[in-house]
Amino acid sequence: MLWYIAKDYPLEYREFGVIFSTDLLLQGYNPYSIDLQPVAMNAYGIIYNMLVLPLAQVWGSTPFAHRVVSCFSS
Repeated sequence: MLWYIAKDYPLEYREFGVIFSTDLLLQGYNPYSIDLQPVAMNAYGIIYNMLVLPLAQVWGSTPFAHRVVSCFSS
């Protein structure tokens, strides 16, 4: 799991799509509004982004914050 968290490159094709959705939540936007589709679409749903949101408020909407949640959810 530490290997997964520490990498500085995308580990899956749409990884930055999920990060973009969290970034939109930090800015106060709804990533599921029709005007942001299909750009803000992600496969994880809103619960994943809500779990990442507290970490993203501290560390920013980064791959590190998202990978921490993914590793502890596995």
